[in-house]
Amino acid sequence: MRRRIIATLVIAGIAALALTACGGKKEEAPVQSSEPAPTVASAASGTENPDMILGGWQLNDDDTIGWATEEATAAFEKATTELTGADYQIVAQLGQQVVSGMNYMFLCKETMVTANPVTKLSIVTIYADLEGNAKIANVEDLDLGMFYGAEDSEVSEALLGGWSIPDGFQAVNLPDPASTAYDQALGDESGYYPMALLGSQLVNGTNYAFLCFDESAPCLVYIYAPLEGDAELANVYHINLGEYSGR
Repeated sequence: MRRRIIATLVIAGIAALALTACGGKKEEAPVQSSEPAPTVASAASGTENPDMILGGWQLNDDDTIGWATEEATAAFEKATTELTGADYQIVAQLGQQVVSGMNYMFLCKETMVTANPVTKLSIVTIYADLEGNAKIANVEDLDLGMFYGAEDSEVSEALLGGWSIPDGFQAVNLPDPASTAYDQALGDESGYYPMALLGSQLVNGTNYAFLCFDESAPCLVYIYAPLEGDAELANVYHINLGEYSGR
């Protein structure tokens, strides 16, 4: 990562010198776009550091990818300890972003503290400042039904609603029969690192939604398991962290 940052600074310096030599007029710094940034995987090929997501968001190191780090967990607990109205359970740490302090992004199971609790998945961004304070910066719902697959998909369509979220999340150790469906559809050489089963849905068979990581971004991997025959890949949705940061 350090080499890539240095290389980027050198290239930027060369470009600046070239403009000066040509007598270019000094311009105001461009305003940062509010559009979500694409991931490295879609922006360039052969990158030396696919773990860095454009827009400043970065994945954990390979050996801790998806797991909430000690610093991130401490910030999360500090920001949510006095929260009322909702309870958040960390499923995975999606990424982190260096600012004036640090932003941490988590996929959480959110349970409303009401007489009839409602459970859903949410992407929660926590901001930790340089003085040790932390607060919730943004919360976005993650609707599993939104990203199941294309309309012309050959596998069974997902129903609106109807997704069942597990009571607890078994990180990495996927429960059966979801684990069997995942292996049938993708096998061990898929390029995805499965983190957790996020939900299932009964259709003409069963739809499964998994949280996975590839070398560039967290993603939702959907598997359809028919009543007879092997399971099939329905869709892969890469989570662009910039879209869920609230900026």
